[in-house]
Amino acid sequence: SSDLFGVTRGRFYVEDKVNTIDYKQSELLVIGEKEFSVGVQRFLEYVSEKGLKKGLILSTTNKDVRYLNKLGSIEGYKVITNIEEFEETDEKSILVGSRALFQGVDILGLEFVGLNKIPFPTYDKEYQARQRYLNEVARMNTWYQFTIPEVKNTITQATGRLWRRPGDKGIIGIFDERLINGKFNYLINEIKDTRRGININIFESDIEETFDKLEEIDEIVEE
Repeated sequence: SSDLFGVTRGRFYVEDKVNTIDYKQSELLVIGEKEFSVGVQRFLEYVSEKGLKKGLILSTTNKDVRYLNKLGSIEGYKVITNIEEFEETDEKSILVGSRALFQGVDILGLEFVGLNKIPFPTYDKEYQARQRYLNEVARMNTWYQFTIPEVKNTITQATGRLWRRPGDKGIIGIFDERLINGKFNYLINEIKDTRRGININIFESDIEETFDKLEEIDEIVEE
């Protein structure tokens, strides 16, 4: 991210007309749910109806990874945590992981990528120390000049797992009500600017449907 490193638009080089990814063939699905269990179920229902077979579900916390592992399968998708197993299987399946899978090794066969929420940095001691340094020494507004650029970069990296080769296409999803009703809805435009032409589909929360889905999920977990 140019914002993250303080690079002005007049000082970086963009190589144009070499992007072989046609984002018009892909879709961003924004699901305005507070509960991850409901958001991921709505997302998987949608991609299943589209006939998509294999995907990646990323989580900013191990809690949501453990939840999916406990289920074992959801909406007909087998839950897998091992990359090799995921790539070798022909079953309808989802590879599930936390921040370690946000970037790095390519994952073959992805048709969709879901992110459990806006990926704010972990507010640990290391992050707090970095924040203090940038504020006190560099005189930076750490929220707008450090945290938000890092969030944008993380979204780009995490959802970008879908598009690795010419002709790649599919659906990316983020399950976070703050993208619709909160002060972070401008992040949708950031994704649109990065993935020019991508189709946007927004699912707002339906209270009755949410209660119904929570009851379904409770029954599955209890089993």
